Amino acid sequence: MKRPFEEIVEENADWIYRYVRSKTADRETAEDLAQEVWLRAFRAYDTYEERGMLRHWLARIASNIVRNALFGRPDIVVFSLDAAEEDEDPILTRLADREIPDPLDEVERREMIASVLSAIDSLPDKYRQVMTFRFLMDLPVDEVARRMNIPAGSVKSSTHYAIERIRRDLGIPEKEKGETTMTCEKAKNYLFMYAKGKLSPERRAQVAEHLASCPHCRGIEESLEELIPHIEFKKEVPVSHFLVNIEGEAASYAGAASTWDLSTSDRFKEINKTLADHGGNIPEDELTLGLGGHGKSIKLTAVFINEGEECGFEVCAEDEFHEYEKMTYCPRIYPYFEQYFSYTGKLPKAREERNDLGCDGYTALYRAVPRSRGVPKIKQGNGVIITEKGDYNFAYAARYVCGDETCVLRYEFE
Repeated sequence: MKRPFEEIVEENADWIYRYVRSKTADRETAEDLAQEVWLRAFRAYDTYEERGMLRHWLARIASNIVRNALFGRPDIVVFSLDAAEEDEDPILTRLADREIPDPLDEVERREMIASVLSAIDSLPDKYRQVMTFRFLMDLPVDEVARRMNIPAGSVKSSTHYAIERIRRDLGIPEKEKGETTMTCEKAKNYLFMYAKGKLSPERRAQVAEHLASCPHCRGIEESLEELIPHIEFKKEVPVSHFLVNIEGEAASYAGAASTWDLSTSDRFKEINKTLADHGGNIPEDELTLGLGGHGKSIKLTAVFINEGEECGFEVCAEDEFHEYEKMTYCPRIYPYFEQYFSYTGKLPKAREERNDLGCDGYTALYRAVPRSRGVPKIKQGNGVIITEKGDYNFAYAARYVCGDETCVLRYEFE
């Protein structure tokens, strides 16, 4: 049973204000934003489901309100010390190479805010301006380049220099030689897009560093690299879809694409304008971009669009067996809109895959089978893709479906 909302406010008002106050140097603005947080929370409290995640729910509301209210206002300094850079790693992690156990912890936050802001303030003008735009105002590289009238590459190199100087000023040691910045769990989120060649340079460098020291993940990536040329979207149908499951691994990848109908071209332009006006952050009261759903045995961990742009998302609904997500950040949409998904969650060693697309379209199912097990014999489906490198071959089934028709892949080993 949910508690009265008044109790929630009384218990959490102090840290909500400190959280918002840490984002802006203006006290009156902080007070207004804190009031907006509680107004938004009150309106949504009827739909909140008590699962022991109240503080995270409130923090997400506060973060969204701060981004929407302060984005693009150069007169307000935003201390976005936990705002994500392009690679979704918090700046605190980039600076310290460690996770903060509780990013809302008062003592640690105050100390880090003071030390980081002091270090930024000591930078030469050019680098201080880059850091202000990139991390304090949370602007993307292209927008910083436009405002400063310099190439995007100069923004990236200046950011790297500034971060390294701040690390030295704060006394943060360099990484030990051979230490990797990515775990296997995190790297698997990016293996498909890495194999596809559609990651940002920074993210690609991180994945490459991990693969150089991890033969296990490299075996998955090399197999995906050989599979990808066989995957294609069919533009002549309303929806085209694929699913890749890695047998025995906590990794699955999917993609879906559809064309914006000419009759909705005005809506297409309207959506892109809304996204541009909000810096890619999706205002809840103006726009919803749903991502569909999936069974609860797996969890969505990363979303990308056409050119490998990484998007933000959150769970918007669920039932006993499924979760449904929507985007919270998307830089733009395309006339032919492609979406790519990474999931985590181990699949059983079943020799059958099936997909109900739920509409007219084209779907393809791929099951990565360890090469050590030999070549599977297809019982229902199209065949097997034999790879020359990597650790997996792929059994697959692909077909056009109508309505409730199902695509099925079944195989066995002799």
